[in-house]
Amino acid sequence: MVALPQAAIYRDAVTHLAVLDVPLPGWSQWEATTAKIWHFAFHANRDLPERLIYGREHDYVSTFMAERFYDHSTFNPEDIDIYAKAMALPGRTRGGMEWYRTLTADHAAALEYKKQPLRIPVLGLGGEQRFGAHMVAMLREFATDVTGGSIARCSHYVADERPDEVAAALIDFLKAK
Repeated sequence: MVALPQAAIYRDAVTHLAVLDVPLPGWSQWEATTAKIWHFAFHANRDLPERLIYGREHDYVSTFMAERFYDHSTFNPEDIDIYAKAMALPGRTRGGMEWYRTLTADHAAALEYKKQPLRIPVLGLGGEQRFGAHMVAMLREFATDVTGGSIARCSHYVADERPDEVAAALIDFLKAK
């Protein structure tokens, strides 16, 4: 969601692009897909998430992350604690929510990027339990040279749940192009 605009704006500086398990603003299925993902709308509300999450960061983080795991042994309680403590620091929750609050503008900008497809190699990987089945077709709306697909036994956190598979795919992608 950040890398695609970077590649579209700084075309001379970006030689390869890899996108891992996210729906992209500008995608033809953006509205239909994000309407089904509760946290996009919740996080976009001004001040509400911050008020409801404050003091409950651990509960929020542990629940939020758990619903995006395929393999629940991927993150241990200490990992969750690190994320929750980081979220509890001043300004961190608001900063995280602000990212979602820009998605409407990001979508409009991405529709413009699609008018000049990227010509660099693009890799799209996603968990088979999340966006894996959509990554290649979605990215083909933005670029002409797209490879990738689903990672088995995986949900949203592909680099955490299947680090060896992701690393191998990235290495192969970078070596081949």
